[in-house]
Amino acid sequence: ENNKVLRDTVRAYRTSYDMSLGNMRLNTKIFGTFKFKDGMYVKGIRHVIDPSVSLSYNPYFLFSSQDINRDLKDVNGNIIRQYSIYDHSMYRPVARAYLSLSYSLNNVLEGKFKQKNDTAYSYKKVNIIQALNATGGYNFLADSLKWSDINLNLNTNPGFLKTLNVNARINPYEMDSTGRSINQLMYTNSGTLGRLTFLNASTNIGLERKNFLPKKSRDVIMKDGFNWTMNIGYTFTYNKPGHTATLTNAVTNGGSVNFSKSFSMAYTLAIDIKNIDIGRATNLNIKKDLHNNLVENIY
Repeated sequence: ENNKVLRDTVRAYRTSYDMSLGNMRLNTKIFGTFKFKDGMYVKGIRHVIDPSVSLSYNPYFLFSSQDINRDLKDVNGNIIRQYSIYDHSMYRPVARAYLSLSYSLNNVLEGKFKQKNDTAYSYKKVNIIQALNATGGYNFLADSLKWSDINLNLNTNPGFLKTLNVNARINPYEMDSTGRSINQLMYTNSGTLGRLTFLNASTNIGLERKNFLPKKSRDVIMKDGFNWTMNIGYTFTYNKPGHTATLTNAVTNGGSVNFSKSFSMAYTLAIDIKNIDIGRATNLNIKKDLHNNLVENIY
């Protein structure tokens, strides 16, 4: 009646079971090293590649023998969808078969760079790329769109920046006029890996007073109590699941100023670049230590 689905709840104690043949995983590590001539600024570069492939299997015959999955039909006997009799139970089996393959390719790039000490030169180990990863999967039992999205992640620390994180997602399939993915690989049609549907890049830089003072003069901060810190962050987001793309740019600026050992100020400023708008995360915190009493104002 009125296209409603009637739910008949059976209150009884029943047992069911499922089985998974686990994750059969194969992985290895590949090392590559390039050495430079003695005396150069760079002593050597090392590249570590960590590929991995895993296979998961959950057989269907266990569920068919237990009559767990059943067909939901309309008044004319047409099948609408399949459901599990344990869909609304607190504890329930997986009740579906799957055979899937997942893969990952992890990369690390390291180098040794010359740095000057007080009396001589030495080489310091630096992570040029802390992580460059690609992950994805393939569903053997899916009717279509068997390949999953390709997820990419980059994490590095390029010197003057504290961090640089980049996350991206690539859809390997073509799309129709409505922006929905269709069962046609872009690699087969045009030779491209896929289309970029999501990209997020964030970075920040940290500054403080001691960075602008000679090393021999940095102890002056301990004497006069005056110090300041500043952290500037930037985030860029690109999102295009269909034909239309949206872009977001945001800047955050946070820090603190210690005018003396008893008087300090901390602030957070969030700015939406596109709309030229100050975010709700903006605040100002002023503290004054009056010997035995602490006065704090938050704006």
